[in-house]
Amino acid sequence: MNQLEQARNELKSAILLVDKLPKARQKNSDIYSHLLGRLAGVLRELQDHRESENIYEEAIRSIRSLSDKYPKRYQPDLALTLSNYGNTLTDLGEYAKAKEKYEEAIGIRRELAKQYSEFFNPKLATTLRSYGNSLRLSGDLDASRVAYEESLTLLRSEFAGGNEEVLQLIADTLIGLSNVAIYVNDLQTAYCDCQEAVQIRRSVEDVLALAESLQNLAEVENRLDLMDLAIEHIEEAIYIFEEGSRRSPGVYLPLLASCLNNYGNILSRDKR
Repeated sequence: MNQLEQARNELKSAILLVDKLPKARQKNSDIYSHLLGRLAGVLRELQDHRESENIYEEAIRSIRSLSDKYPKRYQPDLALTLSNYGNTLTDLGEYAKAKEKYEEAIGIRRELAKQYSEFFNPKLATTLRSYGNSLRLSGDLDASRVAYEESLTLLRSEFAGGNEEVLQLIADTLIGLSNVAIYVNDLQTAYCDCQEAVQIRRSVEDVLALAESLQNLAEVENRLDLMDLAIEHIEEAIYIFEEGSRRSPGVYLPLLASCLNNYGNILSRDKR
């Protein structure tokens, strides 16, 4: 049993315990909501998206009832749960339903950011980026770009020279924008976005994210016929995945296989 499976089982046991104690559940319904949200997130990581969807529905009902009574205390939790639920719905391809959840979360976080911008703007930006991902996958590229660009603007305004978490979010958003640019064949924009994302990844020393961004960059370079650079960057990504597979084969081997496939595609276009 891996750690995620253990976490799932422990969370389910805790929820069953609360269910058996109606008074405790009434008094500690915020704990119950928190447990449900955590369980839904773990289920998503385990790729059990349908059960995750069901648990998120229950979690939102629970946290919404608290938010209606005590909005200042529980609206942030409601926004977080809605945003995370949008991610699960996106995984399931239920884009219209995901849009509804993201937009409610965004509305709540916009209002919260008016009072506490330093704390909530990065959270708003995170939901906007996830919303952009969902819109892109649904084919709504114009709306996706708007969401990504607002996310990026918020993140850049909050970056104060050293916040690694915000830098990672900026890089994630740049990759999202590059994917939109690729879809509309704006390869120069995609190239600039990928280059900046890779530069950020190097600065924060996140090797897994760096390797994934290097793959994105190599794909764009391949399309631009910058073959030397494409091969250089895809080979760097392969090296990272190979090293990682020695430590965590379950995480890195599937990524390595995909990267090698991309490498083969690049080499097949190399006419030198």
